[in-house]
Amino acid sequence: MNPRTWLSGIALAMALSLMGTAGADDAELAAQIEELVASLDADTISERDIAEQNLLLLVDVEGVGPEKFLAALPKPNENMPPAVRERLATIRKAVEDRIATAAVEAATVSLNAIQWPLAEVLKELEKLSGNRLVDKRDPEVIAASPDIILQVEDEPFWSVLDQVMDQARLSHYAYAGEEAVALVPREEGEAERFGRASYAGPFRFEVTDVVANRGMRLPENKAVNIELEIAWEPRLRPIAIAQEIDRMDAVTGDGTRLAPRQPGRVFQIEVQEGTGATTITAPFELPARSVEEITVLGGTMVALVPGKREEFKFEDLKPKAPIAQSRGGVKVTLEQVVESGPVWEVHMTLVLEDDNDALASHRGWVFNNPSYLVNDKGERIDHAGFETTKQTPTEVGIAYLFDLPDGIDGLTWVYESPASIVRQEYKYQLEGIKLP
Repeated sequence: MNPRTWLSGIALAMALSLMGTAGADDAELAAQIEELVASLDADTISERDIAEQNLLLLVDVEGVGPEKFLAALPKPNENMPPAVRERLATIRKAVEDRIATAAVEAATVSLNAIQWPLAEVLKELEKLSGNRLVDKRDPEVIAASPDIILQVEDEPFWSVLDQVMDQARLSHYAYAGEEAVALVPREEGEAERFGRASYAGPFRFEVTDVVANRGMRLPENKAVNIELEIAWEPRLRPIAIAQEIDRMDAVTGDGTRLAPRQPGRVFQIEVQEGTGATTITAPFELPARSVEEITVLGGTMVALVPGKREEFKFEDLKPKAPIAQSRGGVKVTLEQVVESGPVWEVHMTLVLEDDNDALASHRGWVFNNPSYLVNDKGERIDHAGFETTKQTPTEVGIAYLFDLPDGIDGLTWVYESPASIVRQEYKYQLEGIKLP
């Protein structure tokens, strides 16, 4: 083994040992990253490969993690050798992909609530999961809620919330117009939530209605329509959901698979802002009257889900040339700022790499991205509207309008966007669906 490679491995082992026992000190982490980045320009390919692998190993050191690692990792610049720039870009992309993948997984919760007030439990769930919960009932009704008794360890957010809602006799209103789980009083006779749902990643699946149709004029026009509600954690609102009926299975107790009534159909749903769930109604072959239940309803759903949200800040609002910033797979370019009387137009373009057709098929999420100005006091100035200036399968151009009678001096433009769009499959399975 090359002595330089061997020494690099020893240095990494010492750093990992030190960080694993004492926590990742910022200065130590920066020094170790600096040493390994220098080795990205080593004499041999094997040395450069090992330096790249060792950098990625640092992400998993206790006290580091992807976010801290990326903050300490230098960004490629023109002063670096081309090989170093290329490897740094590869490393950053790999870590950002890990962040995006983790973002689309379920939030898990550990809770040891013994006679806790409901409000305290909801506050703890918010903190542990990152999901906002809003109790829509009157304050006096909230105060009279029974205390919660619940002990769980690393359970999915929806599973824990379902158990809390059952104890407090609450239901979920999915169309409250805000990015939160809106809690409302449960209707008389409404079934328990826990035990009737399937949880997959940040999604919750539940059959809410089953209707049998039999045509009188056209006897062959018969089907059992299964209404499936799909809810999601509000911290991560999906962009779009697709369910192919051919990727659903409805199986009766004797092992019979009910054929879909509309083979080839795809339920395509673009998620609207302020909603917390959607429903699809899947038609299947109507079984014999002797069949009392669908024993298993399973399926695979595809969702386009935004990864980690990034913030782009532009302090120079009188650029002589376009200014571009990149985070993950997103590039935001400040093209120009144009004065039109008291109204100023901030022209920008967004390009998304590996967008999984998120721009070609679904653009609503782009227009919901926050765009605002900040003054030297940190006060936010929202835009007064926008105009679309460009739309292609990979790029969107927007001109944001700001009412600024005092001009643009001293202001910073801030734009927020997911750094990636993840296409993810989620498998679910529901059991014991009674037929009418």
